Amino acid sequence: MKKYMDVLKDQYQKATGVKNIDLKSSACLSEVKNWAINRKETSGVLFTKFLLDINKIDYQTSHTIEVGKGVFDTVVRDSDNNFNRTVIASLYGNTFKNKENIYDVNIVFSNGKPYGLCKINNKKQIIPINTDYFSGYLLQNPYNEKSIKNIDKVFKNNDIDIILGVFGNMEDKDRNEKIKLLKDIKLKLKYSKFIEGEIETKNNYAYFVANDRKNVKKLK
Repeated sequence: MKKYMDVLKDQYQKATGVKNIDLKSSACLSEVKNWAINRKETSGVLFTKFLLDINKIDYQTSHTIEVGKGVFDTVVRDSDNNFNRTVIASLYGNTFKNKENIYDVNIVFSNGKPYGLCKINNKKQIIPINTDYFSGYLLQNPYNEKSIKNIDKVFKNNDIDIILGVFGNMEDKDRNEKIKLLKDIKLKLKYSKFIEGEIETKNNYAYFVANDRKNVKKLK
């Protein structure tokens, strides 16, 4: 849980501008946790509803993987950790109480293909993922740029659906930085079919870039 809370703390500080956060303090720990849950239940809901409205993702299928998230910032389970069929593959899988469809695997992409990094008999293994079965990949609010390095190559893979999105509060200090990150990736996709979408409300925003393998409703 400590490593997970550390990455959430980093996101909290970038969004709020608060510099001094000591997770050894129960008050600070609760502040970061509640911030992540609130973002998930407000702008996170806006984000997932947006994807559902354009028929880009189906949370009722086990063929979709949400990559790299934990219990407080996943968007495919609610805050009570209620189970649905969407798979979560993450180094922070141990933060979930309900372990169904949770895999303690780090998903990486190389040459446009997904792989799972895990330990087998205490040895690190790189395992190709069967894209005939796991055909959808959802990456949202990445913790750092390294985690989505070379992600533009994945958009050229016609065997999978890839969705990369960011969301948060309109007042977040890192809002422009996060949207710019996705727009910079979009610039690398000029020879790939993709769609993008952006939605803003009074308090929240959501933006995504996705490949255009499936038929989707036209964005206005």
